[in-house]
Amino acid sequence: MEGKTNELMPKHVAIIMDGNSRWATEKNLPGVAGHQKGVERAREAVEYAVKRGLSTLTLFAFSSENWGRSQKEVGLLMKLLNTALQEEAVSYTHLTLPTKA
Repeated sequence: MEGKTNELMPKHVAIIMDGNSRWATEKNLPGVAGHQKGVERAREAVEYAVKRGLSTLTLFAFSSENWGRSQKEVGLLMKLLNTALQEEAVSYTHLTLPTKA
């Protein structure tokens, strides 16, 4: 995700996090491994956005279609999302976000 520092930066970037289960299936891994990889990639996106001074980053992490999954899988996804958000909130409390001049 590295780029030139003089590139134009949009004010808002939105990422649809899709395909985690497909990724895991292609690698012969359980679906949860794909979702864990998605958390890692989301972390990278947040770190990059902060580093580059992006004003707004939106991550679409759970679509309405996901509610059609089994109750067990939805529960696992919610637990993973909750855990990731709690861990990441602590991780980013030390960051100083850029202010507008």
